[in-house]
Amino acid sequence: MVTQGSLTVFMGPMSSGKSRDLISVYLNELQSKEEGRPYKDVILVKNATDTRAPTIHTRDSRTKNLQPDLQYLSADEVREFTKKFNPSQHILLIDEYQFPTEGDIAGLLDSLATSGFEIYVSTLQTSFNGMAFSEHVKDIFSYADRVVSFKATCSNCENDYGVRTMRTNNEGTPDQFDADVVNVGFDNYNPVCRKDHLVPGRPLHQFHQNLKENGRGSLKVISGPASSAKSDILKSYLVKFSGREPVSYYTSPPDISTLSRSSSVVLIDNYHKLNSDTQEYAMFLDHMATKGYFVVVAGDPLTAKNLPTPSLRELLPLADDISIESAYEKISGERMAATKTIQVNGSLKPVSRYTYLGLINPFQGGGPQ
Repeated sequence: MVTQGSLTVFMGPMSSGKSRDLISVYLNELQSKEEGRPYKDVILVKNATDTRAPTIHTRDSRTKNLQPDLQYLSADEVREFTKKFNPSQHILLIDEYQFPTEGDIAGLLDSLATSGFEIYVSTLQTSFNGMAFSEHVKDIFSYADRVVSFKATCSNCENDYGVRTMRTNNEGTPDQFDADVVNVGFDNYNPVCRKDHLVPGRPLHQFHQNLKENGRGSLKVISGPASSAKSDILKSYLVKFSGREPVSYYTSPPDISTLSRSSSVVLIDNYHKLNSDTQEYAMFLDHMATKGYFVVVAGDPLTAKNLPTPSLRELLPLADDISIESAYEKISGERMAATKTIQVNGSLKPVSRYTYLGLINPFQGGGPQ
């Protein structure tokens, strides 16, 4: 039987259940072992910057706290530690991924998944200021085979669409946009919905002022390799909303100045083709969602050299939901999910991690040149 590794990311704000589900992976394997069913040994890893507690834990007192096998500050520490384990027989769980890490931790985890590890990562995608928490957070979503989006209850209006984390200072008011990002602690962080996420001093582009107020909006990204169904899925939203809501559909990203403000639904295909002002564009779409627009974007997360595409790299951490659509290839008569893209005779071709493993050294990162 042909098997391959995988990289799953649990993303969401504080108190949304990410660590709880990460621990559940461990408990499920432990139960399988106790019941004599097939199982994998679990390696527990945690970023050492998180000094709140020495364990992998949740705010749910009913959930077991676990002692990590490794607390790391650099990608090299993770690289050396994992060399002693058989990838096909182990699951790697990483908690608090968002904190500062020296080296290319996202590229390393992608390589470890390609070598056969089943990997689960729990992370905040944005900091209190609404921006991507760190550079390696931007990268991890491009390399993921699956992303699970968690929502929390908004601490202000109590709706069930808390997708941001707000930090307050000692006076009880929201922290300024340019305050230090890393401030470890429970007490002054709260999950909030987009409408209640206040960030004093956050810069807004001139075009942001022309957006109208709608209801509850969201930003969804559909990503996947070449030949996956992402464009077809995007078009299904056009069919769904046509005749019900004003819809603007773009086959590629238009200039920000021409992006429709009058349509409450905005659909953009081939987002990976955006090559300039990628951060500004991402912030604009994020602000549209906060104003109440329903924004859906489709694009390729990786280049044929296995590097994050600049536009998706900036946008993915700001999304409320990420759907990763696989293509498929047949190996030894089995249909396997393909989430990588390579270039063959000038054409882009989707391949599985199993096939990709034969093209690279899995502990070097990057892809075929």
